[in-house]
Amino acid sequence: MELKTKKLSLPHLVTEAIYGGQGHPGTVLTSGGLDGEYAWRDKPEFAEVFASKALFVGWDRRFAPGSSGPFSMQSLETNAFDLMHVMDAFGMERANLMGSSYGASTSLTVAYWSPERVNKLVLLHPARVGYSGEDAGRTGRMERTRTLLEKLGVAGALREKDFVYSFPPERDDFAGGCVGDMDPEEFVLLLRETFNRMPHRGCPVIGMPTSMLRRIEHEAIVLSGSDSVHSPEAAQSLVDLLPNARFVQTPGGEDGLTIEVMEEIAEFLQE
Repeated sequence: MELKTKKLSLPHLVTEAIYGGQGHPGTVLTSGGLDGEYAWRDKPEFAEVFASKALFVGWDRRFAPGSSGPFSMQSLETNAFDLMHVMDAFGMERANLMGSSYGASTSLTVAYWSPERVNKLVLLHPARVGYSGEDAGRTGRMERTRTLLEKLGVAGALREKDFVYSFPPERDDFAGGCVGDMDPEEFVLLLRETFNRMPHRGCPVIGMPTSMLRRIEHEAIVLSGSDSVHSPEAAQSLVDLLPNARFVQTPGGEDGLTIEVMEEIAEFLQE
C-alpha cells in the first residue's frame, strides 16, 4: 500500500498530510506533543494497516516543523478546527478519529461539538482528566476569563470546577488568530487566560470537563500509556467517563504499539 504526501492549504493553516487507501469512513490520526508532528513517519507499516481498509490520513498540527499558520497559540479548539478542515480537504464528511495524547483531546473536542462528523474514536495514551485540588489563583483567572468573554459577546462561557472555556465550531474566527478587532497581543492574553488548562505544576490534562466527556457517546477504545503523565490510571479514568468506551492496556505504552495492536484497532473500526 503506497502512502503519499500532500500539502494542505487550509483556512487557517498550511501543513502536510500523509495519506493512503480509499473508502469511507476513513481514519484520521492527530498526533500529540507540543508541536504535533505526524508521529508515524518512521513507521509507515502502522499507517498501511489502516490504508488497506479505507482512507487513512495523518497530518502535522499547526506548530509542527514545516507548518505555517496565523499568529496563534495552542488550544483544543484551534486544533479541532484544523482537524475538521483536514477532513474537509479529503472529502471526509464522517471519519474515525484517532489521536495520541493531545491529539486524543483534540479528537474528543470534535466528537463533542460535531458528533455527526465522527464514526468511532481511538484514544492513544491520553493524559489524566481534570485537576486535582483547588487553586485560588486559577479560580480567579477562570472568573476573569468568563467576564472577558462575556464582554466580547461570546455566548455560553462556562465556569466549572475542572474547566475554563470552550466554544462551538461556528466560531471559526478564533482559529484565525483574532477575535473581532482584537490585536495580536490582546489575542494572546485571551488565549493565555482561556485555554491554558494546565495546573500550576504543569501536568497536562485532557482539557475538557467531565460533564462534556460524559456526553460523548461514540464507540471508543482507549489505549493506556506507561509514564506518569499518560498512565494506565489516566486511561481508565477516561474510560469510566465515556459511555461507550473500553480500556486496552498496552505494555510499554507508546513503545508497546505493534502491528498486532494496529490490526486490533483496525478491526474495531471496521466492526
